[in-house]
Amino acid sequence: MLNIKPYKSIMYVAGIFTLISIYLFFFYPNFTNSNLYTAIATFLVGLFAIYLYITQKEDQKKDAANVIIAEIRQAERLIDQFKKSGISNDISYKLLPSNNWAKYNYLFINDLDQDEIEQINNFYSQCFVLDRAIDQINISHELENKSRAIHHYISLIAKESSGDKITFNTNKDNFLKLINEDTTTFRPGAPISSIIKALNNINLITTSMVGSRLKKIARIK
Repeated sequence: MLNIKPYKSIMYVAGIFTLISIYLFFFYPNFTNSNLYTAIATFLVGLFAIYLYITQKEDQKKDAANVIIAEIRQAERLIDQFKKSGISNDISYKLLPSNNWAKYNYLFINDLDQDEIEQINNFYSQCFVLDRAIDQINISHELENKSRAIHHYISLIAKESSGDKITFNTNKDNFLKLINEDTTTFRPGAPISSIIKALNNINLITTSMVGSRLKKIARIK
C-alpha cells in the first residue's frame, strides 16, 4: 500500500517555496536572479530531499516492525497452544509461514544490539525447528497408517492361506509388489524430541525488552 505521507509533505513544502518564489519574483526580481537565491534554493531542495529520505526510511522501518510483531505474535499463540494442549498428528499450518525478520532485519541494525538481534534470530530458528518436526510427524503419521493397512491385509492373506506357507509367501510377495513396501509401524520419536527441545529453548519476544523496542519502532502502545 502506497504511503502518501511523504508526498503530502512534498506538496506542502513545494507550495510554500512556490509562493515565496512568486513573492520574491515580483517584489525582489534582482534577488531571484542572483547566485545567492540559486544557492539557497539548491540548499533547500537538497535539505528536503534528505528529510524525505529519512522519513521514508522511518516509515519503512515502522511498517516492517508491525509485520514482524504480528508474525511473532501468531507464532507465540501457537506455541502457547502447543504447550497447553500438545501437538496433534494432522496440523496443517505452520508457526512461521514466512520469514519477514530475514527480509527486514537490516532495518534494525542501529536500533537493536547484538544480543537482541540474536534473541530474535533464536526465536525464528526454534520456530523453524518446530515447523520441520511437525511436517515430519505428519508424514510419519501417514506412513504409520499405511503400515497398519499393509499388516492388516497381510494378516488376511495369512488367514486365507490356511497355514500353507508357500501359498502365503507367494500371495504376500505378489501383494507387496503392487505397493511400496513398508512393513514398519512406528511412532516418530525423533520429531517429538525436537519439538520438546525447541519449545524449551524458545523465549517469548513480545513480552521481552526487545519486543518493547520493536513495538516502539512500530509505534504500538
